[in-house]
Amino acid sequence: QRQCADAICELYRKGGWHPVIGKTLPLAEAAEAHRLQEENTLGKKGTLCGKIVLQP
Repeated sequence: QRQCADAICELYRKGGWHPVIGKTLPLAEAAEAHRLQEENTLGKKGTLCGKIVLQP
């Protein structure tokens, strides 16, 4: 697992990987971010495509 993480980080540093951001929320809405994540993985709704980013 560590090797995979290192490989992804290296690819990102070289500009070869650009993560898709599906939703950006303020840190104060972390509970909402968690709900969205659960809904779209465990609930298999599939309405969110990409990463959820929390901003300070």
